[in-house]
Amino acid sequence: MRTVKRILYLVPLLLLWLVMCVMVWGSVFSRLTDAPADRKLTVYIDAGVRDGEVLAAALEENAEGSVRMVKVHPFDYAMFNVETIALADLYIGPEADADTYRDWFAPLPWQLEGAGEILYRDGVPLGVKIYDGLTGQGCLKDYVAYPPAGTGGDWYLFLGAASRHLEGNDGAADNEAVPAALMILKLK
Repeated sequence: MRTVKRILYLVPLLLLWLVMCVMVWGSVFSRLTDAPADRKLTVYIDAGVRDGEVLAAALEENAEGSVRMVKVHPFDYAMFNVETIALADLYIGPEADADTYRDWFAPLPWQLEGAGEILYRDGVPLGVKIYDGLTGQGCLKDYVAYPPAGTGGDWYLFLGAASRHLEGNDGAADNEAVPAALMILKLK
């Protein structure tokens, strides 16, 4: 009976030790497999994401310069940390996002102005149409859970106003968001 009591006394300590080990090793793993912001391109999508790892790998293959990692997340990935989303490099969302998240979006660079139908806000080119909500035609249909054709509005690709990969932004390391955006426009 004494042995059982001793074991029961140690169970909470063992559980605490287990939790601490998971936290420490999780932190170490995260630091080893993550990249700093100036070497990582982040794409946030305001919808469900299918095969985000495959999309990230396709974008990584074509990444040049200092980008060594691409991450693709749905908006709810950072639900409790809005600052993380506000620092993204690229966004994909419905037309309504242009009004809701206007401060997060940078004006389109000249390289994207001929890439498709442009969304303007206050005379500023803000996004490139990537999905037509009426016909259901567009880019990334294998990766983004768009609403069914005829039920939703158009979707656009936006560039981040705080992106570390867009020339003209404060602290920009390079201009890799533009080639990534062009690559997204080519993917079906």
